[in-house]
Amino acid sequence: MKKLFALVLAACLMLSAVAFATGSKTSDDLTDVVDVETEVETEDTIDVELAMSEEAEAVLGKIAEQGVEETFGEALEDANDWTLTELVEIEIEGYEEEDGSLTVTLAFPTVSASVETIAMLGIQGEEEIAWTRLPSSVTEDGRITVTFTPEQAKQIADGTAFIAILTK
Repeated sequence: MKKLFALVLAACLMLSAVAFATGSKTSDDLTDVVDVETEVETEDTIDVELAMSEEAEAVLGKIAEQGVEETFGEALEDANDWTLTELVEIEIEGYEEEDGSLTVTLAFPTVSASVETIAMLGIQGEEEIAWTRLPSSVTEDGRITVTFTPEQAKQIADGTAFIAILTK
């Protein structure tokens, strides 16, 4: 009788574990746009999206081949001291240049307030990606706030662009 009770109890526990199981978190679940603010008050709805697209995967592969220094060296003096920790495609919809600078708070699983972190913007040209270091800061809760000039925000809205997060 005790064996039968133990078997029924074990079966119930296993079934309840299966019934309440959820998928594990991925880095895609943890990469998010937290806040978007414009320099000038606007009634426009500005949508900022991050994605690990096929284009972003291709750029990541290229960076892996040529290295951080060769990729970011023109835009970053001490590029060899940095490690690429995140790279995603960024899209902006609904932005107009008269909205002014755009400040966006982003969440990434690898960003931490205890590690020196910078953000780079990559604008896809005809053949190459032009990388620029963005004004950025990391909040205590590990989110990174970046500011785009009106020109940068317009370039993102009109073309293909990437955000790279580097840490030291």
